[in-house]
Amino acid sequence: MPAGTNLERVLSATQKLCREEFALKHRYVMALHTDEPHPHVHVVLKAVSEQGRRLNIKKATLQEWRAKFAANLREQGVAANATPQEVS
Repeated sequence: MPAGTNLERVLSATQKLCREEFALKHRYVMALHTDEPHPHVHVVLKAVSEQGRRLNIKKATLQEWRAKFAANLREQGVAANATPQEVS
């Protein structure tokens, strides 16, 4: 996220994505990083679900998650697009 982006909104958008995609299926933990100019959240996800199914993450899956995260940010008033790679 660009420097100056509201930390609470970034964290909230991440929480919403994780709840919608992983809650009651996969265990996960989030870490908000504020030690760099651009705030960001790392998500560590257990690959095997509580039901014993393995998560199969494809490039299309990652792009879908990026799109949902960007939509969550826009809902909170943060300008965001889901680009296929980092934008400098």
